[in-house]
Amino acid sequence: APRFGFAWDVRGDGKISIRGGFGVFYDILKGEDNLQFNGQAPFFSFSDLSFPGVTAGGLPPGSLSNPYAAAGAVNPFPSKPPSSDLNFSTSGFLPIGGGGVYFVDPHLRTPYVINTIFRWSSKSLPD
Repeated sequence: APRFGFAWDVRGDGKISIRGGFGVFYDILKGEDNLQFNGQAPFFSFSDLSFPGVTAGGLPPGSLSNPYAAAGAVNPFPSKPPSSDLNFSTSGFLPIGGGGVYFVDPHLRTPYVINTIFRWSSKSLPD
């Protein structure tokens, strides 16, 4: 991010100074903001890597969409992405207090702050 600053000793004797600065400071978006909408339209994305061909037994060798099952192991990260069906009844989720639908601003941008400062100082007491 761009930053600029200056300091000027007006008389050259160290008693009066003018200082200033300018900067643009960026923040980050939390990953949580995006992850909680995984599986919900229009933010759903899915990637699947598969291996073409068959094994000696005539079965496909498996895929990386579920690598633990393909390896005969238990998934240590059991997680199910939220259903893209926003109907709570048909998706099997009936909360006690009702449901909610959340939206993210489609024009969401990285937050930033523009900061400026201008300062004048003088020494009033003798050494």
